[in-house]
Amino acid sequence: MPIVLATNLSAHARDAADVMAVLSKKSKLPLLLAYVTPAEDAESFGSPLRELLTDALRREADRVRASGATVETVLCEGELHAELSRLAETRSAELLVVTSGKPQVAAFGAGLSPSRFLPHLLHPLLMLHDMAPWRAFAEGRRPLKVMVGVDRSITTEAPLRWLRAVEALGPVSLTALRLYVPSEESERLRLPRPEFFLERNSEIEAALEREVHERLPDWRGRLEVVLEPSWGRMADQLVRAAETGGMDLLVVGTHRRVGLAKLGSVSHHTLRLAQTSVAVIPFDERVEPSRRATRRLERVLVPVDFSPVGESAVTFAYSLLAPGGVVHLCHFIPPEHAPTPELFAKLAAMTPADSKSSGISTVTEVLPAGDVASGILRAAERLDADVICLGTRGRRGPLRALMGSVARDVLEKTQRPTLLVHAVP
Repeated sequence: MPIVLATNLSAHARDAADVMAVLSKKSKLPLLLAYVTPAEDAESFGSPLRELLTDALRREADRVRASGATVETVLCEGELHAELSRLAETRSAELLVVTSGKPQVAAFGAGLSPSRFLPHLLHPLLMLHDMAPWRAFAEGRRPLKVMVGVDRSITTEAPLRWLRAVEALGPVSLTALRLYVPSEESERLRLPRPEFFLERNSEIEAALEREVHERLPDWRGRLEVVLEPSWGRMADQLVRAAETGGMDLLVVGTHRRVGLAKLGSVSHHTLRLAQTSVAVIPFDERVEPSRRATRRLERVLVPVDFSPVGESAVTFAYSLLAPGGVVHLCHFIPPEHAPTPELFAKLAAMTPADSKSSGISTVTEVLPAGDVASGILRAAERLDADVICLGTRGRRGPLRALMGSVARDVLEKTQRPTLLVHAVP
């Protein structure tokens, strides 16, 4: 499982080889130097060209081996992107590395366009621009300044896992950038819609920042989160933020879009526009599910109406959590009413006697809500609840329409796991 470095034997490519040699040695992976010559050139010039390139690759490998790295070489013939993609696939590459700019031109002018790898990309792709910060990182002289684009999609998981592997090679200073559309997030979080398109809202941003930290638990306490209202093409904003922040590397995931769908691809346009080094980490549906760690429930929201049905949901909620978990008991009242000490006392009285000894915390809230279902949805997003636990009478037929409207509305509108708990007979 090597690191594959596409080289054209230029000075820029040799700098990349020096950096990758140090990193491959640290990661205990071989470095594979790959040169691709167009098939028509190989056919026209035949054996003399092959012998010339083979000898040049051998001498470059000997030079790089002086660092102590394990170095292999391969000479390929064919279309540049297709051959490198095939090589990464057949060798099960840990990383495919290419260099950018004018130096990355193969013999006889066959240029490299990194975005052309994306439709069939199954392995991480690293496009290197400025070598200086990478050399300093590889030699342990300073942290690598990295910005990662984060959203709520499952494709974010692969870049975050890849970053853990990068940190194993040296110190990393990580910034997570969360771009968001205020109107969309206000609707999701059930908060008032902003008056202006790019208007910031402290409640929205507090919820988004909490979600980002939840996505990156390994970086807790040492992660900078940047929240930016989104407008236009997201790739432009990612690139601008990375350059403004003086980042050494911008990391994004990819859906591997093709055809017209590529026009909206964040990774495609990021590779095309960025002057910062870019890592594109693919999401592969065939393997990602097996790599996901089992998530432990930490926060359960229980709407409470003080009925026997509600009590059943409360008891069940505590049984879902391990020590360290939190149950949020929330009672909803009309907006014109004020919470009273009696309501908080009734909520506290619903806490199981053994909850503290079990290491489970309880938070009680009395919240205004003109519509109870909307209040539950808003609270679930604000608290970032892992589960909403609702009591239900289990009615059928006409009574279900009358008695189950809140539960039904919550189930229809939430994107969070929701448990319906039947009343204990």
